[in-house]
Amino acid sequence: MTGAAPALPAVPRVPAAPPRVLIDPSAAVPAAGSGTLVNLGGRAETPVAPKPNGRRTREPSDRPPPERSRATPPAAYTDREREDAGLALLRSLLERGDQKLQDLRHQLLVGADAIDKSNRFYELKVHAASAPNTVSLTASEIDRARDPDFFLVIVSNVEQGTGTPEVRFIADPLHRLAAVDDGSVTLSGVHQAEAFVYRMPLLGPSADQGFLS
Repeated sequence: MTGAAPALPAVPRVPAAPPRVLIDPSAAVPAAGSGTLVNLGGRAETPVAPKPNGRRTREPSDRPPPERSRATPPAAYTDREREDAGLALLRSLLERGDQKLQDLRHQLLVGADAIDKSNRFYELKVHAASAPNTVSLTASEIDRARDPDFFLVIVSNVEQGTGTPEVRFIADPLHRLAAVDDGSVTLSGVHQAEAFVYRMPLLGPSADQGFLS
């Protein structure tokens, strides 16, 4: 008779990564020297033309490629909650005294997400991590962007662990960004266009606590 087969060694379990959570916007404070004008007079260059095979060449980037991981943990927040975090950062920068922002996101075809008492419109594009160099606008947002009091606001790094939260204001985006001929209303050159940029590091005890944790 043959002996029993040797027991196989136990495979160690890899602990599941915790779900991704949003920052606490109340812990974000503008950094010293922040709120400065970048790319003075800068406008996006014409995007690279498509290759003969119809594929578009990628725009050059000075950002390192993202690290690859075996599995991305699930997000413990919704798209709406991500947008709420971005709007909260915008409020912390603009609301002073009786200057308040009105949330317009529930209104259709306005072409902006918020308006202040001076009738300045703000369209937010909120990203969990770093912002891409392109932004897509709807037809109503394009129409609103023709208003001289319209600002495109790019908010990035609203998820914990992705970097310092940043709020970028681009005035007159239809002229400062370049149209990308990809079959949709897409503008390129977010990182090259003239803009006011606020970096908002997380401070205080709440810096380690998620917005929805």
